[in-house]
Amino acid sequence: MPILPSHSPVFSSTDMSNHSPQSKPHPMPPVERKSTVDRQPTLHKNGATRQSKERMSAGFKNHSRQQLTEPTFQLKAFPYQDPTAVWDTTESSPKVQKKTSALDCGRLDGSILNISRMKKLLSVILSGLFPASYCLAQEDAEIIGDDGARVSVLGYHVFHPTKPATEMLIPTSKFREQMEAIRASKIPVITLAKFLAWRRGAAELPPQSILLTMDDGWRSVYTEAFPIMKEFQFPFTVYLYKNYVGSSRGGRAMSYAMIQEMIQSDLCTIGSHSVSHPFPSRVKKAARAGKEPYDIFLRTELGDSKTFLEEKFKQTVTTYAYPGGYHTDEMFELADELGYDNLFTVKPGKIRRDTDGHILPRYIVLGNHDSAFKAALVFRNGSLVADVPVTLPHPVSPAPGNLVAARLPLISADLSKVENLDPRSLRMKVSGFGEVPADFDTTTNALTWRVSRPLRQKFCEVSIQWKLDEAESFEPEMKWTFKIDREAAYQGK
Repeated sequence: MPILPSHSPVFSSTDMSNHSPQSKPHPMPPVERKSTVDRQPTLHKNGATRQSKERMSAGFKNHSRQQLTEPTFQLKAFPYQDPTAVWDTTESSPKVQKKTSALDCGRLDGSILNISRMKKLLSVILSGLFPASYCLAQEDAEIIGDDGARVSVLGYHVFHPTKPATEMLIPTSKFREQMEAIRASKIPVITLAKFLAWRRGAAELPPQSILLTMDDGWRSVYTEAFPIMKEFQFPFTVYLYKNYVGSSRGGRAMSYAMIQEMIQSDLCTIGSHSVSHPFPSRVKKAARAGKEPYDIFLRTELGDSKTFLEEKFKQTVTTYAYPGGYHTDEMFELADELGYDNLFTVKPGKIRRDTDGHILPRYIVLGNHDSAFKAALVFRNGSLVADVPVTLPHPVSPAPGNLVAARLPLISADLSKVENLDPRSLRMKVSGFGEVPADFDTTTNALTWRVSRPLRQKFCEVSIQWKLDEAESFEPEMKWTFKIDREAAYQGK
């Protein structure tokens, strides 16, 4: 009999493709053109508008016979994302482009002469007007660009051996399974020091790496996670906020001695997570009070926490994790002044060597959903996918971790060993579909559903829940993931 869903979520997507206007060569002398794009002036830090910049570039435009276009980028604070959504694995936008030769900067072969190439060409033209040391400094600045390596930063909070999973809390057993999956994937877990050296251009990394972080300073980091870190010999960084660590808040915070012991293991490093862990609403309230009060507020949260940690634990602290991922432009300049060089958000994504250090992405791993963890282990520069080991109490198909070629597979679970099952309580959820109208065969006790539209993601997650007769609460959720061979679907039949 059909098991009807109680609700069906609606998803939508928008094509955000960018289209660059095409330009054609024209006879000399060049004719002044008007932009076909109606854009409002964008004010730069030096007070010039984007239009005035383009007018200043008119000489280069005429020389190259190109229409000059330059994309506009706007960086915003990202809110905590819906854990049920498909997590974005897009690599962060670069702030420094790949190094190119001087001859490539002013090509006349029909390619677009963009602002970056103009700057390079201008540096060549003016090289005779400046000391050689200036030119060498410019070269060194450009060398620290994208080297092709990518880093996934994973963020955790609370661990517990028996409590059910929540967004903030991950069961200790599940955390261990994730660490096993990382080890099985052969993706190296790097130290914070190695990460920072790579960011400076002083070290190299393999194509894919992982950095492990844990926020706030919960006691369970020491009691639950630290033993696992020692077992796997995985380095990690804890982001501490001053008012929590060493406190007596119901015995939930780490003591100074616990933190010191982890540091002495040579596996643990520390970073700042503010003084009071202010929520975004409190930060916004401080900003509304005016420039001077807001500056004092930020100096306390970012500056005092850094000073405290360095004096207490004798480690240099140069990294910061924004509480809740919330940040404002005023924090960037102050962070530079205080000596922070890498600051982490909660926006998921891979880090390149040239990613803006003020807004580094991080995958916040949720205890009750696996999407962030799985997305963190998928790399586009060579897709290394690690499977989380799953042991299920009942047979399912496709089996956990299996690779299927069909885009419309039949999903099934054999529940014949479940005694006193209430068929009316059965629920099946499939990623991308929500709760689905699965069929339950009362003869075989098999729950099945045929996927109704082609699967387009690399992974498909399935969860099933049920109640026993006369029970008020559901039995533990049975959840697993299988993979889709997207290339196989396009091969000729």
